[in-house]
Amino acid sequence: MFFLGASVIMFIIAFAVIYFFVVPLQIPVGFKFLFSLLILLISQKMVIFSMFFRTEGFYKLPSWFMIGTGFLQIWLIILFLLMMLGIVTSLILLLFHIEIPHFMASLFIISIVVSAIGIWNTFKVPDVKEVILTIDQAPKDFEPLKIAQLSDLHIGSGFSQEWLEKVVHKTNTLKPDVVLITGDTIDGYPQELLPKLEPLRQLKAPFGIYMVLGNHEYYFGAKQWAEAFEKMGISVLSNQSVLLREGDQSVAIGGVPSLGDEPNVLMTFQGVKEKTPRVLMAHYPGEVLDFSQYKVDVQLSGHTHGGQMFWPFNQLVGHFNNGFIKGVYKVKNTILYVSSGTGLWGGFPLRLRTPSEITLIILKK
Repeated sequence: MFFLGASVIMFIIAFAVIYFFVVPLQIPVGFKFLFSLLILLISQKMVIFSMFFRTEGFYKLPSWFMIGTGFLQIWLIILFLLMMLGIVTSLILLLFHIEIPHFMASLFIISIVVSAIGIWNTFKVPDVKEVILTIDQAPKDFEPLKIAQLSDLHIGSGFSQEWLEKVVHKTNTLKPDVVLITGDTIDGYPQELLPKLEPLRQLKAPFGIYMVLGNHEYYFGAKQWAEAFEKMGISVLSNQSVLLREGDQSVAIGGVPSLGDEPNVLMTFQGVKEKTPRVLMAHYPGEVLDFSQYKVDVQLSGHTHGGQMFWPFNQLVGHFNNGFIKGVYKVKNTILYVSSGTGLWGGFPLRLRTPSEITLIILKK
């Protein structure tokens, strides 16, 4: 349903751009047809990517191709939005008998500039976002507990090994107590991507590196990826938890699967004392509505990429995630934090007003 809705929206955008910008061009009809066809294909990039998503050859596409097609897709959307604004503005100018030379050409240039900003926001090394979460049972011996959260790296979908090295270095400079990775780390099969993931071995935290698998890991062989991550020194939690101990106190870190096995919070924290603070990694934020009926103090999630854009596009993402898009939410006795994502899926690489992030969670009383 999501891809069908997105496909229809993008088709409308493409048709409007063709009608207002291509049709009036003083060029041969054949060129108009080719331009129109190209615009329609670019507009459907996300759907085309999805069709060929799990083919081995697709993930051999170079980063410049991902970035280039992503730029063109963003450009179409921005041009459409400016065009709608331009129509309203033109009516106002007409009413007041004001003329602006080359008005539509100006919109065309502005759309290119804004699109360049959008693609830069997508592929730049993320800034650190510090988030302070307070819970009643935060243990004194840990306080504050520093958690570095990485989410939705999507290595293999336009993001390179060099980019990942910089992300890892920036994460390590935060000196976190523990690193938690909340899914969608890859886009491809282990035999293709393992060399690109080598920088993850360099993540450092005294209490360890833990992760859950997102839906994209399941697309490309969850079992094989779990084994690969374990060999890198990253513990994959699937309906499991570990206790971080400091002095006489402890904090439970748990994780549930996004696909495959049914997520089970009771099994995840089995044997954990009631007073022990519990931090749960769950790739899908919407599951908090089910999980919050149990004793979960903090849930860390990703998947939404922060909605990627402004209204109404972010609301479409929220619709498929029970209304959760990005940031902090309180659901019953659970605090939910939804990361905007550290990377972004190459099928729709668009970020405007939703910057990527390396999240530093400060957990305190």
